[in-house]
Amino acid sequence: MAPIVSSRQQMADLLDERMNKTYAQLSSQQELETDTTLLKTYLVEAHGHDPRNGAASEPIARAFSEGILGDKVTTKASQSSDESLIIVEGSVKSERIILFLDVSDPRFWLVHSMASSVSLDWLFERIITTLPEIDQVWLPNSLLVKIAGMGTFKGLGLDYDRRAVQDVDFEGPDAPVEFLKMQLWGNRAAEVLDLFRFSESFKHYTTLSKVKIKFVSASTGQKEHFTIDDFKFNGKVTARGTSFQCHLTLVADIYRRYKAAVRQIEEKYALLWTFDNGNINLEGEPLVIAFEPQIANLEIFVEKLFSGTAPFRLWGVPTFLSKRFCKVSAVDLHVGQTLSFEVAPDFMRIYLPKGCCGNTILRIFTNLQHHYNSLVSASDSKGSRLLEF
Repeated sequence: MAPIVSSRQQMADLLDERMNKTYAQLSSQQELETDTTLLKTYLVEAHGHDPRNGAASEPIARAFSEGILGDKVTTKASQSSDESLIIVEGSVKSERIILFLDVSDPRFWLVHSMASSVSLDWLFERIITTLPEIDQVWLPNSLLVKIAGMGTFKGLGLDYDRRAVQDVDFEGPDAPVEFLKMQLWGNRAAEVLDLFRFSESFKHYTTLSKVKIKFVSASTGQKEHFTIDDFKFNGKVTARGTSFQCHLTLVADIYRRYKAAVRQIEEKYALLWTFDNGNINLEGEPLVIAFEPQIANLEIFVEKLFSGTAPFRLWGVPTFLSKRFCKVSAVDLHVGQTLSFEVAPDFMRIYLPKGCCGNTILRIFTNLQHHYNSLVSASDSKGSRLLEF
């Protein structure tokens, strides 16, 4: 197990060394040693919390220290010499782990670890379902396409599963694709992606779940310093290569774009009633998600969407005003706040109150691409497109 570090520079040096070691093993042996794992970075949204303001504001560290994640997790959080770096040491399902929590942005965290994906993926799923403050970052199709163009495009994963919102009879003669899953690694990834994206038969189901790129930072200008990163739509990044700094530069750039989208939603579109000299004013406007083709069975669609289960995590009871239109007041299980929806076969309006989490909109939008139609689009009330990266 790697030693505990006490500063951000020591963390960077340690992770850089591990990246170089694993990449050398991959290059020479085409496999990793049994006790060697790749670097993983998880993008995590902690709504309304600043972990630098004491233990009461540290949902992850608090959970670890109190043991509320169950008896399969035993951990201890400690502060490094840098106030924005928290180190968590312990075990998950009998595996020793170290997590490096970079909370330079008190809301949007980077969590680095060299532990196995089996333990880490289980741990983060447990954290998200246990602590309502915490959510994953959700990278929509357009952002993954953008990432693919930020370096040498080396591979992709497609993952479309209509069964989560099963509003059609898949045995019918005109039924859409029910399930599509594919992975491809190689230099022809861009050609394969375009083949699916622009195909009349598959364009509605071509939802990226992962892209792999080789990235060389312009700040170094040295081809021997690079990172090869797998970006998953749920905010998990797996890295191999020769430079942790390249990895960090790439992740920071993508995270910057994502955070800007979340904050735009919250600052420009969230609804707020104000009173001025006896006048009532409304700031903000609804967000609109368009469905093409239209929802086949509206009743089943809203039942699945607002069932309170993953991946949408929305709970509400639809009120039908007609067979083709309903309203829903739904609780977002991420932060426990209420959003309002209007749903018709060809659109869904989302009313996000001021103070609610914009990350929820990205979660809804991205998962509709994975579980309903990859071509769903988002816009404001005037028709201007949103969430196009």
